[in-house]
Amino acid sequence: MRIIPEYFFIAFCIGILYTYLTHPKPKVIVKYPTPDNVGQVLYKDDAGVC
Repeated sequence: MRIIPEYFFIAFCIGILYTYLTHPKPKVIVKYPTPDNVGQVLYKDDAGVC
């Protein structure tokens, strides 16, 4: 059985495009501790883990 490079490349590109389009965007949270709130801020994720 021989792999045809053109078909492999086309299928690979379609797979990468499908993965790129269906992947959900990550939720980015930017929060920096300041000297005023250094002991008051507790970072938790959606599951409640620190």
